Amino acid sequence: MEQKYQHIGVIGAGAWGTALAATLARGGRNVTLWSREPDVARQITERRENVTYLKGIELPLGIQAVSGLEELSRCEALVLATPAQHTEGIALQLADGRFLAVSCPVILAAKGI
Repeated sequence: MEQKYQHIGVIGAGAWGTALAATLARGGRNVTLWSREPDVARQITERRENVTYLKGIELPLGIQAVSGLEELSRCEALVLATPAQHTEGIALQLADGRFLAVSCPVILAAKGI
């Protein structure tokens, strides 16, 4: 059986987004994990761990950490895992059409108030 959505983008590299990215990667998906903080993306790439937000959890190799939204353009689906108060800002950036195809599903996994 062919699996849809082999390349998933996760927007938000806090504890929640990183945990979701790890779960997706362990499920056999290629994951691009976007962080607004370049240092967090770098440490995930270099150490296979998000020391800032999810210390002590080794991340699977299927995760590529990035800090540029343009890196998400090849993703087949996106998971928006930013804190709720930042959801509107990220959604507005995504809405301009530069970072994802119109047909790309976006799953809202934001939490907070």
